[in-house]
This record gives sequence, C-alpha cells and structure tokens, in this order.
Amino acid sequence: MPNSDISRRAFLGTSAVSALALASTQTAHASFKPVGVAEAGEWDFEVTRTEAEWRDLLTDHEYAIMIEGGTEEKFSGPYWDFREEGTYACKGCGLTVFDSYWQEYPDVGWTFFRQSRPHSILLGIDQPFAEGVDTRILSTIRADCRRCGSHLGRLITVNGTTLHCINGTSLVFAPAAA
Repeated sequence: MPNSDISRRAFLGTSAVSALALASTQTAHASFKPVGVAEAGEWDFEVTRTEAEWRDLLTDHEYAIMIEGGTEEKFSGPYWDFREEGTYACKGCGLTVFDSYWQEYPDVGWTFFRQSRPHSILLGIDQPFAEGVDTRILSTIRADCRRCGSHLGRLITVNGTTLHCINGTSLVFAPAAA
C-alpha cells in the first residue's frame, strides 16, 4: 500500500509539472470555446455581455485570457509575488473571488491561492492543452468566475498541494481597510 501512495504523489507532481510546461507553451489565442460571451453559455450567468461588449471592456491580452481561456506568461502577471493584505475580484464583473489570506507563493510565476471564496468559482474539466491529447489520461480543471464566466485559471498540484493557479490579469486587487 505505501508504494501506491508514493506513486500516486509522484504522478500528481509530474502531472502538475507537465501541465505548467504545456501552459507556458500555449499561445495567447488557444482554441478554447469562449465562456463569458452571452451566446455561448450552458450556464445562466448573472452578468452577460456580447463579444463586442467584452472587447470594449477588456484589452486584447485580457480578452485572450478571460474569454478565450488563455494563460499569461510566467512572471508577467501583476500578483504572482504580491504580498499586500486585501481581496481579489474578477476583472470581468467585480465579484470578490479570493482573499490574500489564502495566497501562496511557490515561486513558479503565477498567482496561487489555497482556496477561493465560497460560491465564487465554477470548476470544470478543461480542454486539453494539445491536439490529440486523450482527456481520460490528461486534463485540467479550469476555474471560471461563477457570476460572469470569465476564465480565471486552473487547479493544479504544486509541490504536493492542489492550488488555484490564477492569471493575475483576470483579477483586480482591493487593499484591506486600515
């Protein structure tokens, strides 16, 4: 039995490293189905916008991440090493999704949280990073805002701990009250 636990941990650690490597090679305009566009949803979001409204609200870079499901480059987001106390809200609708109390700093280039605020995130099986990948073998769990459907990031295992790996581009920080 102990050997099966060790191999499971090794598999999860290897999967996380593989997912990070694949994510870092992903282009900004990957072939993801938009999740935040009003016409695309299987979920009735509280905040809906047309593609034109999203494009007016977001920069091209933000649109590629939040609507097309892309991933920001390592060490490029604004919060990967940000250590102020406060809350993080979805840039698409303003819903508070994370608290700084739960932020982790594994120093791999993205923003990480141990958990989200209750009832703020929708989780789902993500499309594979590469064409032809069998999702029964390798898939990721994507994290989207439950209010507007904006793509925030993914759940991955880092150093044996499952964390929310979040694109800082998808967030807006509000400092704690003094």
